[in-house]
Amino acid sequence: MRSLNDIYSLLVNKRKTIRVNPRLFLVFCILLICGVCACKEEKECKVVVTETEYVLEHNGNYTFSLNAKGKVKNIGEVDLKKLL
Repeated sequence: MRSLNDIYSLLVNKRKTIRVNPRLFLVFCILLICGVCACKEEKECKVVVTETEYVLEHNGNYTFSLNAKGKVKNIGEVDLKKLL
């Protein structure tokens, strides 16, 4: 049987030290810095919608559909890729 001192030392002395490989830590820091530096501010696309026309359709007892038509003109620096 274990004595009370042995049980107490098992319960109290559960501190474990973490050993870090310095090379691994250095590589992790370099990758973290590269990731932060690679973040660039994204430019926004600016558009103007002209000649708009809206049509409200009654599809069922409780459903309606709003259809819109118009011309889209890109006035920003970035190309417009997708418009929903």
